[in-house]
Amino acid sequence: MKNLQTILFRVVMTILLVLEIAISAGAQVTIRITPDAVNGRQQNQATEDEQLIDWVFEPITAQLQLTGLQKFKVLAIAQATINSTEPLFDQLDNLDEQLSLAAFSGSLDEVKLQQILAREAELTNQVNIMMARAKAELAKILTAQQRQMVVDQYQRPTAHLGPLSSAGN
Repeated sequence: MKNLQTILFRVVMTILLVLEIAISAGAQVTIRITPDAVNGRQQNQATEDEQLIDWVFEPITAQLQLTGLQKFKVLAIAQATINSTEPLFDQLDNLDEQLSLAAFSGSLDEVKLQQILAREAELTNQVNIMMARAKAELAKILTAQQRQMVVDQYQRPTAHLGPLSSAGN
């Protein structure tokens, strides 16, 4: 998602720069958006939407055969969750940087370590709560049969690990 935000930021900044240059030069600027450009953006968004839906129910997304309305609701829930957890992940990144800086600079003491780890645990707990609530909302939009398919997937021990799951046997 950060890549998308970075791209959007750069596009907006580029447009603002072009407008500023045009205004300061006193020139008239005509910006033409062709149907192909609009369609391309729509196709990119559709691809990103499908990737997000796939990620939510991976690896059984195709088997669920979600309706258009279900996909729309999945996107809304997933995007809202991403938006609400992003500041928490930013804080976790910041705490990790603080921890690394203190460790590598030799200023990491037990009190500071405990403070940083306690804050990380608190933030991780908040993220987990938000994710659990999102999953509960997702369950509400699935049919009973679809929910059972998801439950069955989670009940397969280590199925998601692939070849690594049999290495210890």
